[in-house]
Amino acid sequence: MTMTPEAPPPAYLRHPTLHGDTVVFVSDDDLWRVSTAGGTALRLTAGLSEPATPCLSPDGRWLAWAGRDEQHAEVWLMPAAGGAARRLTWLGSELAVRGWTPDGRIVFCSNHGQPFFRNWHAWTIAPEGGLPERLPLGQVITSPSAPTAGASSAATPPTRRAGSAIAAARPATCGSMPPGPASSTGSVDCRATSARRCGWTTASGS
Repeated sequence: MTMTPEAPPPAYLRHPTLHGDTVVFVSDDDLWRVSTAGGTALRLTAGLSEPATPCLSPDGRWLAWAGRDEQHAEVWLMPAAGGAARRLTWLGSELAVRGWTPDGRIVFCSNHGQPFFRNWHAWTIAPEGGLPERLPLGQVITSPSAPTAGASSAATPPTRRAGSAIAAARPATCGSMPPGPASSTGSVDCRATSARRCGWTTASGS
């Protein structure tokens, strides 16, 4: 009797970030790395909480994300290829990593120091750590706009609230999958797509 391998179970893949031929995404409460060509994804983290909003640096060397391993969401950083993670902020508030500046600083949005939890501002912090610096943009929208297929992995500026004179479109660095089996022209939204349909499987790795 010939045994037919079973198809991998559906996976809930979220918060993808793209640089070159590398995709990092959130699944099973951890960060995973895989090639855009497909294959087996390697687990990058094994934390105590669910990571969110990962963003690869413009040179592809670093991975920043929002982690809750010590209760509050804070900015964490690790080598994109895997390795030890470092906590960069100690704000004790809500935040989301949104990308990188051209000069290599991490951009994140936070309601730190605000009287109301919906008052979010944009900040930057160096990969080496230190004090974060607030950007003079006023209140910003923390959720990304519609991703643009084929956008580069450069900085991803936050967007001001409606009514502002400035409205910056967010590139696809930290919000859209590259074209793949599920789409030959646009981005693949894997928030509701299984690993099998994306051509990827997940397995623990170092």
